[in-house]
Amino acid sequence: LSDNLIKGLQLLYVKEKHTLSNEAFNEIMKIFGILDISLYKLQKRLKSIVPIKPKLVDMCWNSCCAFIGENADCNVCPICQEPRYVPERIPLQPRKLSAYFSIINSLRIQYRDPFRAKILQYRHEYTSSEEYVTNNGKIGDVFDGDRYKFLAASGLFPDYRDVALIASIDGYQLFKQKRN
Repeated sequence: LSDNLIKGLQLLYVKEKHTLSNEAFNEIMKIFGILDISLYKLQKRLKSIVPIKPKLVDMCWNSCCAFIGENADCNVCPICQEPRYVPERIPLQPRKLSAYFSIINSLRIQYRDPFRAKILQYRHEYTSSEEYVTNNGKIGDVFDGDRYKFLAASGLFPDYRDVALIASIDGYQLFKQKRN
């Protein structure tokens, strides 16, 4: 990847993160002297580098629920009664969508890069170290905790490439109702 392409992709990230207009993005590209790559070319190149596509899921306007599973056929939110679709629009158009990216596909892409693959193998390297084996119950990492040790003893991480994911989510559940 050329330096300009890398800089352009970094600026594309900033554009998306801060919802900059195309016009603002193009002005920033000019300021940084990146004149040989258009926004369209950057987006196309990014799609070729990161070949994952989100699954778009209809959401309640107030984010009460996703219209999947038991709510897949609902036309109004079962919690707040907001309509799912834009009124009088044919074909039906959801009022709100959420993009869902497969974690498995994301990890596959990361494992293609040798540097990222090495980082993703941290769990294996840490738990194989002398420090881990002889730490005498001291907690220096999440992998020193009882929960991880129980899961590892249950056979959940037999391969050095296995990744242990920890998630902390406040108030957002895509695949189950909040009341469950």
